[in-house]
Amino acid sequence: MLTVKHLPIAIVLTTLLGCSSDKVKEVEVVKEVEVVKEVEVVKEVEVVKEVEVVKEIEVVKEIEVIKEVVLGRENLGSVVLTFDDGHCVDSWVEHAHLFEEHGATATLYVSKYNSDMAANLLDLQSRGFEIAHHTTYHANAVEWVEKHGVESWLKGAVLDSLTNMRNDGLNVTAFAFPFGSYNLELSEALKSEFTSVRGYLSPKTDSLRFATQSDGYFYNGVGIDSVYFEPQERVFGAMERAMKTGRDLVLVGHCIVEGEVTDRWQTPTNTLLKIFAHAKKIGMEFKTMNQLR
Repeated sequence: MLTVKHLPIAIVLTTLLGCSSDKVKEVEVVKEVEVVKEVEVVKEVEVVKEVEVVKEIEVVKEIEVIKEVVLGRENLGSVVLTFDDGHCVDSWVEHAHLFEEHGATATLYVSKYNSDMAANLLDLQSRGFEIAHHTTYHANAVEWVEKHGVESWLKGAVLDSLTNMRNDGLNVTAFAFPFGSYNLELSEALKSEFTSVRGYLSPKTDSLRFATQSDGYFYNGVGIDSVYFEPQERVFGAMERAMKTGRDLVLVGHCIVEGEVTDRWQTPTNTLLKIFAHAKKIGMEFKTMNQLR
């Protein structure tokens, strides 16, 4: 059976951009062409009717997708800096001034939350940073669920600490999976509590395009810690592609440090300064995850 995948893109775009009467004529032309293609089918009339119904349904879907792309390209893309892990809170506080000095912000995913962190996190929140959730124990979600089930994971790894964070005044709407370990079942299970969830891609991933291909709920971030930032041209290239296509590029770091790194899960301030400078050079803005809604 023929589907809209076979329609020339020029026809779909003409359908989108033309007046309503032109749309009807254009679709009729397509149907005539398809009839010719189905000439060899014995029950030609029945087949054509079936194809027409499917085309009418799927053409609408295709037009909706094109509208999204066209609208997206009218807006400049953005870069979303994100940082993970509760033990890094002090480093975020210490270097918050760098973001403010360069007109940037970030989303901070907190794991192993306790109320002793509240004062620092509330201060960061008041300064425009987004505070997000990174599980209670920083355990591998897929492995947990295989042993204990989804409900156990939701309660023990997510909901208990999420309640504490919100009770302490933190506006938490975003979630990131530790180690980037997730599956569709887990992602869907979080929709009642979060407006976005984030995975993780190694910068060694063949194509960093994956870091800008989201569905508006699930996002993949690409790491920028220590040696993973090199070669920096790959990250800069991803930033430029996001700008041109009107997409959002999510970058992932952990603890922010000055000078030489002592751990692979550290983001040097020099890396941040390079990202700030390149964003300014190409006119790219910084957003938090909750600003992508």
